[in-house]
Formats: sequence, C-alpha cells, structure tokens
Amino acid sequence: MFTSSTVTCAFYFRERVPLMKCLKHDPKLLVEYDRVIQDQVNNGIVEVVENPKEADGDKIHYLPPYAVIRQDKETTKVRVVYDASAKDKGPSLNECLHVGPKFGQGIFELLLRFRMHAHAFTADVEKAFLIIAIEKSDRDALRFLWVRDISKTNYEVVVLRFARVTFGVAPSPFLLNATLRYHIECYRETHPVIVEKLVRSMYIDDVVSGARTVEEVLKLFEDFKLILKEDGFNLRKFVSSQIDADNTPNSSGELSKVLGINWNLSTDEIVMDLKPIVDGANIFNPTKRHIVSIVSKVQYRH
Repeated sequence: MFTSSTVTCAFYFRERVPLMKCLKHDPKLLVEYDRVIQDQVNNGIVEVVENPKEADGDKIHYLPPYAVIRQDKETTKVRVVYDASAKDKGPSLNECLHVGPKFGQGIFELLLRFRMHAHAFTADVEKAFLIIAIEKSDRDALRFLWVRDISKTNYEVVVLRFARVTFGVAPSPFLLNATLRYHIECYRETHPVIVEKLVRSMYIDDVVSGARTVEEVLKLFEDFKLILKEDGFNLRKFVSSQIDADNTPNSSGELSKVLGINWNLSTDEIVMDLKPIVDGANIFNPTKRHIVSIVSKVQYRH
C-alpha cells in the first residue's frame, strides 16, 4: 500500500478543535455524529487504540475528520468524512500511498450501454468499502481522535483507528474494485454470462445495467444480488424507470441518479440541470479564475 518504508506521520491535526466547536453549537448534530462513530466501533469498522504510543506497524498517521451535514435527509443528517489529503509540513497520507491501477470501464462507456437497454436499472452495493478489512499492520496509519463521552464537559480524548477500507483514502477505490472482481470471477466457470454482465455493469460500488424486458431486468438483478451475497456484499437500492424490485409500478419519484447524473424516471431521459451553475455564474465577477471554475463544472467526466 505504501510507496516507501518511511512515511511522515507526525501531522497531529488541529482540525478537531473547530470541528468540536461547530458540533457543540448544535447538540443534535453532535449526538448524531457520535452515534455514527459508536456504531462503527460496535460493528468492528473502527477500533479503539488502547496504547497510542505503540503501533502494530511502523507507520502512524492521524486523519483529520470533518462533518458533512445533509439537512435534506430524513434519517442520517451527518456523514463523517476523513481528509487523507490534509498535510502540515510533510506529505499527506494520500501522497504516501500507491493508488493502484484503474479498474473497469469509464463513466462514458457505462452510460452509453445504459442508454442502449430497453429497460434499464441501477443499484449499489451497501457500505461496500466498509466490508473489506485492512491489514492489521496498516491500521495505525488510519487513526483519528474522538471523545469517550460527549455528555461530559471536560472531554476525554480517545484514539481510534479504522479496521476497514476508508472512503477518501487514495487506494480505496482500487481495493474495493479488486476485491469485488476477485470474488465475482470465482463464479465465471459456473455462471459465465451473468459474471460477464456484472463485470461490465460495475463502477466502484454502483451497478448500471438493463435488459430487453421487465422480466429479464428483475431476473438479472436477482442474479447479480445472489452472486454478490455469496461473498457478503448486499446489492440494494434497485431503481428502474418501469418497476420497483417487487415488480410493482415505479414509486421512486421522477428523478434519480445514475453515476451522478440526473435520470428522469418518468420520461427515461438523462437530464443535465445547469440552473445551479448559471445561478452561481451570475454572482461571480468575470475574472479568469471564476470563468475556469464555471467551465470545469460543466465539463463532462469520462
């Protein structure tokens, strides 16, 4: 994983202080943030470092956390994110890691095939990154700080570390793709057609596929789901312009997302909503920097 045997890892972050100040202003968000951390500890995704002065490997690094607040969500309003690109005097963690080779198709290729199907569908693998374990000797490079009890005035700092692949760390997409591909390929001999379709339909943890009929779509989704389930992955969030996963008329609403792009389920059309970009452009001065910023937002990714 690491590009060398020595890694600068003395960046003991200052970002935790403003994070705590921000969360303390909204007690509900603080409770929600803490609940996310505690759930990860209880599920073995994160583990407590009992002796922070010792490590299982030769690398120690602390990830600066920050909270992504999503007021539009009915359930979880806080997503805990870790900045592996943050750095102080030395290199960031991401600069010290092998990214790994690119896996699978590009977005453009997948979207072209997606539009060719008479009946298309999307799905994703539930918490895919957090299913894959990290080698024990590498876990201390994924440390972060939190508090033992948020109800106390004087916070007792506790050191935690990730035991699973962490979203936002440079090699994570490769680790997920390689793990999924390895397990899927184990079924190629017995299910060659399904495996080939699944491999050609995956983009990181998203599945984008389709078929000629509604019945074939449902069968394909169930076949994909069974293969992934054998290795502990749960394929979920089935979305189609025609039906739900239980073969009832679609109830997902008019707009969905396919690889980050709006998909109108009622008309089965890809929709490019430029209004937010136009609104943003109208408030900027026409400087070179602002023009480049606006242009980069409408440039198609492929």
